Amino acid sequence: MRENLSIYRYLILAVVWVLSCDTCGAQQLGSPQITAIEPNSAVTTPGAKIMVIGAHLSPESIVYFGGLQARETAFINSSTLECVSPYVRPGRYKMDLKSGETIIHSNVDFTALPAAIDSDIDRAEGLAAKKQLNDAIGILTSIAATHVDYDVRAYAHYSAGQLYLAQGDYWAAAEQAALIWDAKVSHGVHSSWQYRMLYDQTAYSVSESDDQDTDLRIADGSIKWDVTENPELRFWRALVSARFAKMKEAKIDLKFVLAAKPEDPSYRALAAYIGVLAADKTQLAVFRGKQLNDARALALLGQAAYISGDYEGAREWWTAQGKASVASAKLDCWAGRKHLKYGQVQVGTALIAECATVAPDSPEGKEAKYQLANLRSPR
Repeated sequence: MRENLSIYRYLILAVVWVLSCDTCGAQQLGSPQITAIEPNSAVTTPGAKIMVIGAHLSPESIVYFGGLQARETAFINSSTLECVSPYVRPGRYKMDLKSGETIIHSNVDFTALPAAIDSDIDRAEGLAAKKQLNDAIGILTSIAATHVDYDVRAYAHYSAGQLYLAQGDYWAAAEQAALIWDAKVSHGVHSSWQYRMLYDQTAYSVSESDDQDTDLRIADGSIKWDVTENPELRFWRALVSARFAKMKEAKIDLKFVLAAKPEDPSYRALAAYIGVLAADKTQLAVFRGKQLNDARALALLGQAAYISGDYEGAREWWTAQGKASVASAKLDCWAGRKHLKYGQVQVGTALIAECATVAPDSPEGKEAKYQLANLRSPR
């Protein structure tokens, strides 16, 4: 009897040990998470130290503030990280976490408090809103050249680049976009999808690279750095892939953006554009007779119609685009020259024709008309 009791005790202990090991393993394999931060508000220049409380954290865990990677992330233990915030403008930002290839979106908020420099940036943005672009650019370029925090400098370069785009000074916009990537900036800048989009778009349009894969490599890098899964980056890569005849890749990204925002007119216009390049006019026909005021959608629909041989339809879309925006049409002229150089005549000619129609009296528009005449394209 005693022997039987001893056997039962050993069996019970063995079962308890196995169960406890399984529980321990489950805890180790659980998804990392953020449950709280301390403090939950701070000024972010030159960077605030934040304690991140959570579970299943590891030495490879990286913290993000509204999609911008922390300047530094230090592992304390499986429930605590210490990080230094990137510079972000005043406001509330969601805290995210990346561990290996796993991205975790939390419901924990961080509030960025105004720093002294934010009042100067506010003033520049106020002037820009009043169309006093030169004065706004002057303030921003001064900040970009002198501020001690290189993350702040990057934001100023980004804002100045956007204003140069609005003015139609595309080389200056591209220069500001390139200056964002100063070696002293933090990975918060590298991971910002907004900063990367400015660089991707201006580099694509004004660069003189002879390597057709450069723009796609840049777009790939932007998506790799991003943790927000913002569809704009996929929209851009899909567009560039389609223009460089990488239709399989373009359709994969198109599926992603349409799943994210199925009613977005730009994304639906991209579907029509990619369809035409793949010899399918079905999606383009869906737009016939519809009224739009989305400049990007109008540009793409015009290009799709032009490539399909519907020159009058293209003119109608582009005429509507001219009432919404001409800046993108002038920039497209630069991109059109690039595609012609690569022998992608359909894509390049449509981009140039768009500029000639939307901004005929601009320097870019006059050059576009001259190029069209040389190409002997229908107008």
